[in-house]
Amino acid sequence: MDILQLHAIENQEDKRALKKDGALQLLIEAQKAGKTHFLGITGHYDPEILNEFIDEYDFDTVLLPINPTVKEFEVSTIKKARKHGMGIIGMKIMARAILALAINPQALLNYSTEVADTSIVGCSNESDLEKNVLTARYPYPSEGKILIPNDIYEKARFFMKDTIKQKWPSTYQPDFPNIQYDS
Repeated sequence: MDILQLHAIENQEDKRALKKDGALQLLIEAQKAGKTHFLGITGHYDPEILNEFIDEYDFDTVLLPINPTVKEFEVSTIKKARKHGMGIIGMKIMARAILALAINPQALLNYSTEVADTSIVGCSNESDLEKNVLTARYPYPSEGKILIPNDIYEKARFFMKDTIKQKWPSTYQPDFPNIQYDS
C-alpha cells in the first residue's frame, strides 16, 4: 500500500479518539512493518485541527480542500505542511461544480495544481474527464487570480460550510443543473 490516511479529522474529540484508541499507533506500526510507505491526515472542516496534528506527528501528506473560497486552508495548513516537508493533496477543487457555474473549470484545476502537489477532481461525464485530462496535460497559469461573482461565492461557501465550522446535513445536494464545460 502506498499511503494510509487518518480521514476527516473534524474536532478535538476525533483527534483524542484517534490517539486514545490507537488508530494512529496502528498506522505507525504498519509503516514500520513495511505495509505502507506513507502516512497522511485529511480534513474537510477545520484547518486548526489539521495544524495541531501536523505539529504533533510527522505525517507525509495532508489532504484538504483547495479552491478560491477556502483560502484559510492555504494561509495556515498548507504553509505549515510545506515547512514540515509534507505532500499536499487537494480536494473540493470545484466545490461540487458550484464554482464551475461562473468560472472556467480549467482555471480551477490550474489553481489547484499551483497550490497542491496532487489534486483529486471529480467529473460527471466522459466529456468532463477528457477536459480534465487536457487541462492536466496543457495547463496555463492562473496566478491565483480568480474572480468569483458574489452569488457564486456565497453558494460555494454554503457548500463549504463545514470548512467554516458550521454543519450542514450530509445529505445536502445542491440543486444545480448538470454543469457543461465551455469548449
